[in-house]
Amino acid sequence: MSVSVDLIDAIDNKCNRGGLWGCSDDGLTNNLEISTINGIRVAIQVHVFYVDLIVEIKKYLDNIPFPFDLFISTDSDDKCKAIEEVFCNVINAKVTSISVFQNRGRDVAPFITQLGNYVDNYDYICHVHTKKSKHLNYFTTGNEWRSYLFDNLLGSKSLVGSIIDIFESNPDIGIVCPYPFKPISPWADWGKNLETTKTLLRRVCDKEIDLP
Repeated sequence: MSVSVDLIDAIDNKCNRGGLWGCSDDGLTNNLEISTINGIRVAIQVHVFYVDLIVEIKKYLDNIPFPFDLFISTDSDDKCKAIEEVFCNVINAKVTSISVFQNRGRDVAPFITQLGNYVDNYDYICHVHTKKSKHLNYFTTGNEWRSYLFDNLLGSKSLVGSIIDIFESNPDIGIVCPYPFKPISPWADWGKNLETTKTLLRRVCDKEIDLP
């Protein structure tokens, strides 16, 4: 959780120095009533850029076998109605917030900004987005990559339950994610993000961490 808070602080500092994006006021308050299962508080954050994928993502969210709070971000008011119509019917979900952000920072900036004030309310947070990867062959590699990620994260009720079990049984684990998709694995490296990530980790850890 502390890593997420530091990332939020970094974004907030940039916003205070001139702003990176704007968002609509969704009326969310600090009196948020948290959904729980056996005392475990879970939030799912979905960033929607490609509205044509929301029905597909809704099917994966239906595999979450316990109550959770659903936060949704997008980049225009025009998309909100379609998003609300689909996601208001997600099994076990309470749609907590639908926020509109300027189209900057890909899916990560809306994720951090939308949950900035609520990170400490939850034990576990899952972030997904409408991935297309149009720089690849969309109808083959792009679609397959998205399906691979969702199948290995939210592919079944038992899989979702096993991920929670991993966290509950191993307090030192901070993130669970699928292995890199094989067709893109030769390019799956930290790139320019490596030094920034190390700097953030040094702020929250008292030891060096070997990054995969």
